[in-house]
Amino acid sequence: MVVRQVYRAKYLLNRHFFTYVIIDPMGSEDLPSFSSLFKKYRLRSEIRTLTEFGDLLAEEGYVYENSLFTRWQNGERIPKDRKLLLAIISIFARRGGVHRLDHINELLASVQQRDLTEHEAVYFEKYLALSKAKSSELREVNIPAKNAYLAGMSHISFIEVYVLLALWWVVDPIILGPGHKRMLGDFSSIYFLMAVWGSVCGIWVSKKWGWFNGSIGTTILMFSLGLFAQAFGECVYAFYTFYLHVALPYPSLGDLGYFGSILFYIYGTLLLAKTLRVHIKLQSVEHKLVAIIIPITMLVIGYFLFLQNYVFEWSRPIKVFLDFGYPFAQAFYISIALLTYYLSKDTRGGILKNKIVFLLIALCVQFLSDYNFLYQSSRGTWVTGGFGNFLYLTAFFLMTLALFQLNTAVSQIRDGTT
Repeated sequence: MVVRQVYRAKYLLNRHFFTYVIIDPMGSEDLPSFSSLFKKYRLRSEIRTLTEFGDLLAEEGYVYENSLFTRWQNGERIPKDRKLLLAIISIFARRGGVHRLDHINELLASVQQRDLTEHEAVYFEKYLALSKAKSSELREVNIPAKNAYLAGMSHISFIEVYVLLALWWVVDPIILGPGHKRMLGDFSSIYFLMAVWGSVCGIWVSKKWGWFNGSIGTTILMFSLGLFAQAFGECVYAFYTFYLHVALPYPSLGDLGYFGSILFYIYGTLLLAKTLRVHIKLQSVEHKLVAIIIPITMLVIGYFLFLQNYVFEWSRPIKVFLDFGYPFAQAFYISIALLTYYLSKDTRGGILKNKIVFLLIALCVQFLSDYNFLYQSSRGTWVTGGFGNFLYLTAFFLMTLALFQLNTAVSQIRDGTT
């Protein structure tokens, strides 16, 4: 099939009317290249180096090697993803590099993208020097406000879920009796709903940031899937109890969820470190000490809490693997989170870096919850619906809170409200 392209049309927004311009596709002088526009608007935005531009783009949720930016500027490659282009434009707009709508449309046209839609224009309107007459022509659809409203509702919803479940933990033994046999509807059979709610909200938030198309979206998605894996493990536990009427074996299918959540958390912390451009400088003695001391300390803590005087059962290799895998893998993701917090670079007043504290607390409480479970189980003091289950509920709640705090930080950075 032969594709014939004779002309390319471009609409330029004038102060009083739309002007239709016919552009010869062979006439590069009429349509500036992306490379020239990228360099021009970058310098106008007072972004002196491509490294600085990479830091700003990482805050938008897109992490790339600086060599890619060099290729953009040399005209060897062009970005084609529209969300990425809008993120680049938002950086230039916030820093005053572009201040007119036709500048944005010109940049989009240079990579054969359509002009801004009405919804997209609403977001950029506050940064642009649009005339009042032309601003009034735009539909008054406040997409950011809508997202903020939905996010606020989600905040309220998951807090309400936690409060209601916490209250049920208090009244459960009063109504059903202390130490009662596990039954449908008691606290121990429904507290995992906090993890389900948190994972659904987290997946919704990750969709807002492009899921796998951006590092922020992927990071939030990994932690959300970690929560969902925890809920899966609890569902398997309930299946054994209420359907098979047997005690949960170890290892079991439930460990696919419990241990799987750890793997999701590890990948999430690694992505977060990459997003914050964490680099360990081998020539720095301080960085070397931090990179060595934190992991070793966490591994020692994990050993003494979980594995001291451990008796190997080589006839059950999966059990041995999980017995060592749980504490050491959890110590690993906490180490990565601590290193990320200590070594991260955040050029927006530390707002994104500060939110890692919520994530650290959530991961530590999850670690303590598992330790408490193993400790009480090994001594026969575990009580169904007791403090241990409440600790897990709190861990799920704190992880959900950490996801929303991370979303809030990135939203503030993107909207320029830091």
